[in-house]
Amino acid sequence: MIAANAQSSADALLYGLVLIVGIAVLGAVMYALRRCFVSRKDTKSESPFSLQHLRDLRAEGQITEAEFQQLKSRLLGAATGGESRKDGAPWNEPRSFDAQGNQIKEPMDRRR
Repeated sequence: MIAANAQSSADALLYGLVLIVGIAVLGAVMYALRRCFVSRKDTKSESPFSLQHLRDLRAEGQITEAEFQQLKSRLLGAATGGESRKDGAPWNEPRSFDAQGNQIKEPMDRRR
């Protein structure tokens, strides 16, 4: 009778240990999968260009001022989650209009 109780206690201890190890392995697998998917998600949202890289390309003459402004507004819009207007300027940038309602083009040196 004592031997049977000792055997059932040993079996219970063994099953408990297997359960604990199984939970630890499952937790490690879930942690690894989470790290894998979170890091992939973060790398997809990154832009291939930084604002400084765009400035360098403009300074080297590889892109025009208009291309720089368009790419800059896209980059800043993606970073803030906002959008830009059709003309490529951010929504918060003021626009000037003449008496007839036509947009006045500002000189490039006044633009940001």
